[in-house]
Amino acid sequence: MANICITSYVFEGPAESLGRLAGKLDEAVRMNDLGGWKEWTLATLVRVLGKDPEQYICKGDYSRDDIGLDREKGCLTLTVESPWSRSDEVEDLIRKAFPDLMLWFCEEESGMGIFVTNDPDERLFGHVILDVEDVDLEYYRKADSVAKITALLDEAGFPHPEAGTVEDILPAVEAYNDALDEGIRSGHHIWVTVAEVE
Repeated sequence: MANICITSYVFEGPAESLGRLAGKLDEAVRMNDLGGWKEWTLATLVRVLGKDPEQYICKGDYSRDDIGLDREKGCLTLTVESPWSRSDEVEDLIRKAFPDLMLWFCEEESGMGIFVTNDPDERLFGHVILDVEDVDLEYYRKADSVAKITALLDEAGFPHPEAGTVEDILPAVEAYNDALDEGIRSGHHIWVTVAEVE
């Protein structure tokens, strides 16, 4: 069984193009719901965009609930679940069909440790996933994550250096998790994943 990849998209641009794209996304869902095609929603979207899905890697599903159009803010959001990774070939088709829209994404597949975004300034997506074992999983901007990680280590009474960046504090997190694994300490593991920026 494939690992599930969740990709969050934000499209920005003219309201007319956003509306047309929302219509195409909805049409693909409707076609699948009506039994027109029993295939991945992304494959049906490829058909709706006038292409043959056999020529593209287009495995992935979304529903009407995963589409969000906000004309006032000038954006459309979409969440897609797919096996292993996002479909960059479908992204390219959307870019060609709607060249006046900007496509931003955040791809996450935890089984293989994939966490990728094309949002370098963290304007739309935080770059750090902080997962406190069995307690909490949250997304943070890099600057905010340092304070949260430092607070968790302080709460556990674990020594750490003063940290200015996430990268500065990661060795202390690793040492803390090692101490848990070796039975020297008890508590919850802290997993920190930093996004790769394309």
